[in-house]
Amino acid sequence: MPKTTIHWRNSPAWLIYPIGYVIVALIRGAIFKWYPYPFLEADKLGYPQVLLNIVMLFIALCVVSAIFIGVARLAQTRTSIAR
Repeated sequence: MPKTTIHWRNSPAWLIYPIGYVIVALIRGAIFKWYPYPFLEADKLGYPQVLLNIVMLFIALCVVSAIFIGVARLAQTRTSIAR
């Protein structure tokens, strides 16, 4: 069965779930005073620090997605050369 190619345009779609999760976690944390991760504890860190933590997290996710795309493209290139 042929595998589909991963494109750079797929990367933003991969971030939809983490964005939604962070929004829900912050809303629930503000209501119940409980956050699932220490870097999201807005009551202790303040919202500017939490926003910076979220930005750094999403930069890391973008880097990881770029690595996945690069590895997939490299594997696809090697597969097409071997044929």
